[in-house]
Amino acid sequence: MAFAQCMRHNGVPNFPEPKGDAPIAVRATDRIDVRSAAFRKAQKACSPLLPGGSGPQASKAARTAAQKYARCMREHGVKDFPDPMGDGGLVIGSRSKIDPEGGPYQDAKAACDSALR
Repeated sequence: MAFAQCMRHNGVPNFPEPKGDAPIAVRATDRIDVRSAAFRKAQKACSPLLPGGSGPQASKAARTAAQKYARCMREHGVKDFPDPMGDGGLVIGSRSKIDPEGGPYQDAKAACDSALR
């Protein structure tokens, strides 16, 4: 919750609220440009508030978990699921053929969410 509030306070007003223990997910429908300077600046400012912290160990763990998650999503039928970015972030762009609200995506997500914990 604190991370989401920080992101909104630091220039990303549409940043979504976390839902329970689920990982924070930014979807195309949130209309957030995750490649914008404002998003990256807010992400840098707020990273200490992420569960698990920040820094080299957390970054390595985040990258490893994101790679495992992406691989799992592809194995569960979301063939176009992208590889994670260098910092471990997962982004589904607005031009993607992936429907994050669709049944196949949601089924794969349910099977793969544990990879991010």
